[in-house]
Amino acid sequence: MAIHTEWKCPACGAFLAMEDVNMAADMVLCRSCNKISKFSEIVQEERDEEILDSIPRRMSVTKTARGLEITYKKPKGAGLFLLMFSIFWNSVTCVALFAVMKEMSCENLFGLLFLIPFVLVGAGTFAGAFYVLFGRMTLILTPGRGELF
Repeated sequence: MAIHTEWKCPACGAFLAMEDVNMAADMVLCRSCNKISKFSEIVQEERDEEILDSIPRRMSVTKTARGLEITYKKPKGAGLFLLMFSIFWNSVTCVALFAVMKEMSCENLFGLLFLIPFVLVGAGTFAGAFYVLFGRMTLILTPGRGELF
């Protein structure tokens, strides 16, 4: 990664000379418009632009009032696979459940208890499929802090 030594003034857009940068005081002077700006803000804006230019698929980066918002959407192929698997799993489980309930007696109570984990797995995969299909993760970055939703 190359180190950029040319920065632009946020007020007028003129190039700033390295002699006008005071990193210890976090200040930079623009000789074109005679305005003083914070050096860290100029460098941060440049880094934000680099991040916005090089984002991977299924991710979006936007600047909001709360900070830099990074959103990741899960791949739809995995969600479709889970949905098809849960439909198959739940249909087999329903057939078994109705077959056990058809012959309802005290002896079949064990059969109903045996099917509880299968029903729970079916419900879990169905919920997981919808989470993968429609869910997303959002990370909001502010200076010194990050929030994950």
